[in-house]
Amino acid sequence: MSKHTPGPWKWVIEDYDEIILTGGEPMLYPGNILFLLKVIRKVNPDVKIYLYTAYYTHHLETIIKYVDGITYTLHENASWKDINKFNAVEQMITYNRDKKFRLFINENNQRQINIRPYLWDRIKIAGTLSEEDCDYPEDDLIILKEWGL
Repeated sequence: MSKHTPGPWKWVIEDYDEIILTGGEPMLYPGNILFLLKVIRKVNPDVKIYLYTAYYTHHLETIIKYVDGITYTLHENASWKDINKFNAVEQMITYNRDKKFRLFINENNQRQINIRPYLWDRIKIAGTLSEEDCDYPEDDLIILKEWGL
């Protein structure tokens, strides 16, 4: 495949109004995510794209240009390093007010977190659901890494 060419799975992208990239942890593979975002935008420029992540890396500041919003998660076992990265996310948000931002904090997180609530469109503090408790809508398409995307 050449640069940003949709390939044989173009049909996966073109019929959706909204696409959510979630994990595992998508930001462990920022190059792959950026490639996928560019392909999605090429095939379906009007689709809404959201990224769910718990991992800040400087690559997120490039990726934000290709998504409509981010849901950021602070897990139960968040370290001080994770809290510092969360602070970097809030700083990034100040320069991207045209996007939607949601924050999920695990209710069992033991770290003190200073949140600037005005930056977030939604903040939720709750426990984590088990996979059995998560219902998938009937029209969801789950693309696995094995598909080579």
